[in-house]
Amino acid sequence: RLLELNPKPEFAQTARKVIQNCETDLNDEIQIAYDERNPFVICNKSFGPIYRGSELTHCSYCKAAYLPQFKGIVCEGCTMGLVGGEGTGPCETDADGKFLS
Repeated sequence: RLLELNPKPEFAQTARKVIQNCETDLNDEIQIAYDERNPFVICNKSFGPIYRGSELTHCSYCKAAYLPQFKGIVCEGCTMGLVGGEGTGPCETDADGKFLS
């Protein structure tokens, strides 16, 4: 996409090198064990799959998914919420401070 925007020559050259490198080295850097046919979300701490129907917990602020073993830690995504804690998350208010739906 970057090349379609006609970037400066030095950016275009770097982008072409990245594309060429990606096309010549077609192996996965990290092997991830998961079932691609079973819907899942990614744990924000372990980066492992949490399959549909499995127990999970969320950040009280950004609602990122975590495995239950990480309950009680500070969220690694937003660094503001508590995993498994109670909270409303981000809320939008008008100029008078009233919550918008």
